[in-house]
Amino acid sequence: MGLFGKKKEEKKHMNEFQEDISKLLSRDDLRSRSDVAKVEYEKALNIVNNASSQEEIIRAYNLMGPLAVEFEYVLAMMWMGDFAESLKRNMQEAGYWFKKAAEKGDPNGARNYADLIMSGQIGGSQTEALSYYAFAADNGIAEAAFVMGELMRNSGNNERALEYYKKALDGGYTLAEIRISQLNKN
Repeated sequence: MGLFGKKKEEKKHMNEFQEDISKLLSRDDLRSRSDVAKVEYEKALNIVNNASSQEEIIRAYNLMGPLAVEFEYVLAMMWMGDFAESLKRNMQEAGYWFKKAAEKGDPNGARNYADLIMSGQIGGSQTEALSYYAFAADNGIAEAAFVMGELMRNSGNNERALEYYKKALDGGYTLAEIRISQLNKN
């Protein structure tokens, strides 16, 4: 089989993700792996948003998985975590993806991972969850700041609780206003 015959045979065995990446990498307007991942992610989201069958959801899943693994694309990791949590009802898998996203610096991944630990849906210590909540709170996740406020208040550290409640309120989490008022009365 000649060189061209071999290429044709290889292409026949490529999956949609591999074909897409091959085409995207040859484009001049995409300068980085991140650009390529973003385009493929948007394609997968479009498939999900317009899905009319389970096969189309699976097709999107088959694009997101390699994006999360091979490209370490955080948005795909978060999508995989959400998919595992809400559709597959597999909290261990969801925790895996949220933790991976958190390790890549995503504060939403950190908050989601900590939520799974604190709710008892996956293993992990309160100390571990606390560190993930703190990371999320320190990186703009208002809900995590509120949770940190609650944890600090419950442990008797009202000064730190107040700091976290103020972060939560600054981030738009209005329920923190009640706690701030309660702490200021004391």
